[in-house]
Amino acid sequence: MGDRVADKYELRRLLGAGSMGAVYEGVHVDLGKRLAIKLIHPEFGDSPEVVGRFRREARAASAVESDYIVQIFDFGRDEKRGLYMVIEYLEGEDLEARLQRERWISEQDTATIGLQVARGLAKAHAAGIIHRDLKPANIFLVEHGDETDFVKVLDFGLVKPTQAEEFTHLTVDGVSAGTPGYIAPEIAMGEERIDGRADIYTLGCVAYYLLTGTLVFNETSPTAMAVAHVQKEPVPPSQRTELPVSADLEAVVLQCLAKKSADRPASARALIRLLDSCVDAKQWCSEDADAWWRTHLPPSSSHRTPAIEKEPQQQPSPVLVR
Repeated sequence: MGDRVADKYELRRLLGAGSMGAVYEGVHVDLGKRLAIKLIHPEFGDSPEVVGRFRREARAASAVESDYIVQIFDFGRDEKRGLYMVIEYLEGEDLEARLQRERWISEQDTATIGLQVARGLAKAHAAGIIHRDLKPANIFLVEHGDETDFVKVLDFGLVKPTQAEEFTHLTVDGVSAGTPGYIAPEIAMGEERIDGRADIYTLGCVAYYLLTGTLVFNETSPTAMAVAHVQKEPVPPSQRTELPVSADLEAVVLQCLAKKSADRPASARALIRLLDSCVDAKQWCSEDADAWWRTHLPPSSSHRTPAIEKEPQQQPSPVLVR
């Protein structure tokens, strides 16, 4: 019998560890259901900032009813293990891992992935939740029923509620209000009044990275990169890749990257309509996705799951322990 958490979850094996905690494959003792269990290192267990962020992630993801958002099943404090969160166990890989192997993603797959993320965001925004930290490492691809390359959006630790309920605006060492390569101008400027169009900007950054294999702005420091998001205009994706990028999809991506939120798609639902109208970037069919997974997905990537915040690094690691 393995070690237990809250006397009802058995830890089976360590999936990975980061600076703030560890993630285990586990199982519900009575139900036999396989799960992922996040544990915070004991030294962080009494930090109001860390506890608040951990609780906020659990509450935010639980408040959004969408197949495109990772499910949170339980949250609490174990007498021996400290803070824990129980999450659905995912098999697949994140976009960052795929990009490290493939260099870039086809425009058809970019449009398909973007549509699914936008659908998840539409539900989150309707629930009054803004993610604020979309990036390839937080977009996970799984097999879901008969579908492959099904999106699960991870890591709601930096959510910003838009409704009246009070949440503390948390900042801790090593944790910013977003990731410099994918940060909306209004977040980089420290504006408090933001809405779902900040997520639309970061999704535009993700789509740009998928199409080109490079960040929108390649600056030498996080500060310079944040400034670039505020001041510089992006080079069109078609000028930074060897692969063709259709004009309609490029137009949508560039609209998402507008400096002023008023110039972006007005909502995630509006973005969905724009992506649906990209006739030149027709969605990747399920047969294509099935063939890709059979050819490319390594056995080692079949046990992946959302995890603890990882330490900053130049190129995000495919290991999903943050």
